[in-house]
Amino acid sequence: QRSLRLPTGAEVAAIYGSRAGVPLALEVPAGPEEENDAVELVLQAGPESVLGVRGTALLELVAHLGQTSAFQRLRTEEQLGYVVDVHPRRTAGGAWHLSVAIQGNVLDPAGMQARAEAWLETFRGEMGAMAPREMAEEATAVAAAYLEKDRKMGHEVARLWGDICDAAEQGTGDGARRTRPRFDLRERIAAALTAESEEEAGRLKEETLAFFDRVLAGGAPERRALVTRVYGKGSAKTYEENRGKPGILSDYADVQNLQSYLATLPSAQIP
Repeated sequence: QRSLRLPTGAEVAAIYGSRAGVPLALEVPAGPEEENDAVELVLQAGPESVLGVRGTALLELVAHLGQTSAFQRLRTEEQLGYVVDVHPRRTAGGAWHLSVAIQGNVLDPAGMQARAEAWLETFRGEMGAMAPREMAEEATAVAAAYLEKDRKMGHEVARLWGDICDAAEQGTGDGARRTRPRFDLRERIAAALTAESEEEAGRLKEETLAFFDRVLAGGAPERRALVTRVYGKGSAKTYEENRGKPGILSDYADVQNLQSYLATLPSAQIP
């Protein structure tokens, strides 16, 4: 299995032309009875093979901090909708993403997307203003969640079986082999989030901000993003008007064409 690399802004322009919007957009009608619109901005951080344990830990920390910040800004203050969610997302093939999702009936999907992007910029400032020790304490909370014991045997079995299924296959034919399952991955991520000394706390903050600036921030050169816009009945006309525009995927054929193109490029697969 592999995860296709989402295109950067420059790659979107190369595929669809300079008139294409950035990021790439997948648009879906919700149906004639749906009152709400929704948007999900997915920012591809990279495959596990590139992120490593430290990079995966940094993504978890950013998502943890982001959920509190986004809910406060977009839900409580701006009241954009009753669903505001920020979480890490892993796709088949081992690629990790940061997901920012909003659902409501105050703004149309494009408006929600603009507010999500504006929040990301504000969120970067909030992280930059945090004291290193404060960020380290938040990281400790994430680490503690990773080390929680499974409450039921079924949960433990599902987790361990997932580790087995995630073991990467290397090579082909008779020479193919699988890597060993990483049953200790939770403990290793928790350890990567532990910063006991002030020096370690400072390094954790520095690496977190650098990670954000490299792959998540708006305009970052390595940013690979996809936005999904879901149109309720009040915005259905906009969905129809956008069909066929460059950089907008409006049906299955559009998605297939893009997948065929991306499959010719380097992927985000586990080596």
